[in-house]
Amino acid sequence: VAAAVVVYTVAAGRTVGFNPSTFWQVWSNPLWEKFWPIPWDWVLDRHNVIEPLIETFQIAIVSTILGCGLALPIALAMSPLTSPNRVVLVVTR
Repeated sequence: VAAAVVVYTVAAGRTVGFNPSTFWQVWSNPLWEKFWPIPWDWVLDRHNVIEPLIETFQIAIVSTILGCGLALPIALAMSPLTSPNRVVLVVTR
């Protein structure tokens, strides 16, 4: 399986005209020097990464609760089995 993956990768590289020297030029770009080595003290600082990550999770949880809270009653009203009456079923559809 590994040999097939290598053969397929080499064939795909030749098909698109991949050139290793171009790859090295892109990776030796001076812009990369600003990102390497990784400043772990900045990354692991609470205010730079951890708090925004927690805030992102909080937003995702609240959005999920709101979305389910809005969608579930509409879904139940649209179902012929759970709709309270015919008028509600027609209006929700």
